[in-house]
Amino acid sequence: MVMEGPPVRRFDVLVLTPYFQASGKLETVGDALQFINDPARHSLSLHDAMLTPIAPDSTVSSLQRPHVYVRKLQIAMMCFTSPEGQEAIRTLARRELLAAYTPVAVFQGYFHMGAEARLEDFLDLSPAEMIPVSEAHVFPLVGLPEPLPEGQGLLLLGRGQLQFFHEV
Repeated sequence: MVMEGPPVRRFDVLVLTPYFQASGKLETVGDALQFINDPARHSLSLHDAMLTPIAPDSTVSSLQRPHVYVRKLQIAMMCFTSPEGQEAIRTLARRELLAAYTPVAVFQGYFHMGAEARLEDFLDLSPAEMIPVSEAHVFPLVGLPEPLPEGQGLLLLGRGQLQFFHEV
């Protein structure tokens, strides 16, 4: 009998950090959100990556690489740009309409959290580094090299980049 491991999948994603906008194929193993939020994993693999600096006066131009590692603490936002990616992320039933601020954008949408979580400390109690936000709207604070996809149903916000949040 042949033992098989969990499936390896690649999803088209767009990633926003304080300094770069990146696109490519995110590689996951098994459940996508569980893999992304694994506390032992400090970076994520992005294949066929295109990296573009956000600063308009950057001395670095866009670059394409077959494989890069993105440090999770640097991710302000990651969105799946295909229906398969959107469907791969399972969310908790409880959700709260919030606005959250990062160095590069303001995000408004429904933040998913545990049933027992209090709004004021749900980020402190959650072990997740990437927080699912559904029915999301993005308001960039900086000029982005490429526009973000319209009508994002679901995106992930990097907890380490969230500066503050409030109810809408």
